[in-house]
Amino acid sequence: MNVLAPERLEIIEDLRSTVRAALAAVDPGSGDEKTWRVLVEQIGLAGLLVPEGSGGLELGAAEVAALATEIGWGASRVPFLSHAVASTVLLRAGATEGDEFNVARELLAAVAAGEKRFAVAWAGDTATVSSAGEIAVASGVLAGVVDAPGADALLIGAMFEGEPVVCVVDQFNAMEQSALDPSRSLGAVDLAGVPCRILCVGAAAREALSIANRWTLLALAADQLGIARRSLHETVNYVGIRTQFGAVIGSFQAVKHRCTEVLLEVELAAALIDQAAAALDDECDPQDLVSTAFVQATTASLAATDALIQLHGGIGFTWEHMAHRFFRRARVNADLLGSLQDVRDAVAASAGI
Repeated sequence: MNVLAPERLEIIEDLRSTVRAALAAVDPGSGDEKTWRVLVEQIGLAGLLVPEGSGGLELGAAEVAALATEIGWGASRVPFLSHAVASTVLLRAGATEGDEFNVARELLAAVAAGEKRFAVAWAGDTATVSSAGEIAVASGVLAGVVDAPGADALLIGAMFEGEPVVCVVDQFNAMEQSALDPSRSLGAVDLAGVPCRILCVGAAAREALSIANRWTLLALAADQLGIARRSLHETVNYVGIRTQFGAVIGSFQAVKHRCTEVLLEVELAAALIDQAAAALDDECDPQDLVSTAFVQATTASLAATDALIQLHGGIGFTWEHMAHRFFRRARVNADLLGSLQDVRDAVAASAGI
């Protein structure tokens, strides 16, 4: 079992309480540029993983998981997942030497300062990079790019001469897409031969994209945990005051069992996320704990949001109640980085099944 040092636990709790207090000022499922600016300027959230030499906090996976849980608790519409996690890890992993390293270091400083907002497009073969004289250009139409609307720069995983490549695009058009979950900003990006800067190609790009995906998946798992905890919290509070047949409904055995079943799923998810965060910090995850944690956290969030709606009775099915906000975020999170079934398959493969 991973045990964090007392000093690190204190830092995590300070960050957690500060973020929760800041997000308490907005309703569940909401948030805007002002909310994000508060998190960046007062807490330094944008530079959470940025090295100290580039002006960041240089913290780790345990801190990412703790803060993503708080953001999930509020179902907050802030670009933490794309800007503070995916972009930062991709920049750190993708450029380690030469001119590309200098470009990455410059961009990491901009990330930490909040001068630019970054988004990541896991485009694969839907985007291509080609040479046009002395410059590289990116082409392709991308859909469902998280936090692309409002971003100042885009990091893209694309293909270049048959090899994977990571590049930076500073000029692009992103149109807001309607989505099941209004607390997630998704955009369609049209890359019509726009100039880009290449950070890494081939095996280096493949490795960088894999590392960034794993860190992002951990943050998404923690977001699911936050949704599950908040849903269970609201459910338990409600069944403790709602009366029927002369008794609070929380005293009924069926309701007790339902809440207990959700609690078991939530606590198992929390334990797995802790272990996955430790594995990422140690750069060693042979059992694919990150994928396992995500699958379990998603199971917990789906169970908790179902119970939130159903145990609230009629009011739980209305737009006026907050329940639908958590319900929708949990379901969009499940496939935000790709098919949930693909993640389950990865877990099974790691277990030799």
